[in-house]
Amino acid sequence: MSKPQQVAARVVLPPAVVPRFIAALRENVKNYTDRFGTPAMPGTPTHPLCPPATAEAYQQQQQQPQQQGSAQELYEQLKIKDTELGGAYANAVMIGHTATEFLFDFITTFFPRSVVSARVYMSAPNVPRLLDSLTHSFEQFQRKIAGGQQPPPQQKPLDDLL
Repeated sequence: MSKPQQVAARVVLPPAVVPRFIAALRENVKNYTDRFGTPAMPGTPTHPLCPPATAEAYQQQQQQPQQQGSAQELYEQLKIKDTELGGAYANAVMIGHTATEFLFDFITTFFPRSVVSARVYMSAPNVPRLLDSLTHSFEQFQRKIAGGQQPPPQQKPLDDLL
C-alpha cells in the first residue's frame, strides 16, 4: 500500500517567474537524465506479482475488500495547516538534485537580502509529472490571458434593432 499524497508547501509565484521556473526545471530534468538515466515511474513493480499458490488462497485474495477511503479521509490527508493556507511568496527558484530527489528552494528576493521562503524535496520519479503539470497549467493560463485581450465583438446599436 502506498503512502497517501501530501501537500508539502503552497508557493505563490508571479506569472513572469513561471516560464523561467519551467525552463530551469526542464534543464535540470535533462541534466538528471544525462547523469542518472530516466527516472523510474512510481507504482511500476520491479518484478511480476506472483499468483496465489492454491485456488483457496486465490479465493481469499479475491474476497478481501478493496480499501477505499471516503472523501473525508482523503480531505484529511491532503489538508494543509492553517498557517500555510496563504502560501509563501517567491520570485526566484533554485533547483538541485541528487540521484534520488530534487530540491526546490523558493526564494523571496527583496532589498536588502534574499530569503528562502519555502524548501521542497521531491522524489526524482515525480519531477517529470510536476514539469508536465506546470507546463500544461501555464499554457492554459496564457490561452486564458490571450483570450481576455481580444477586443469584444461589435454590437449593433439599439437604434438599428428597432
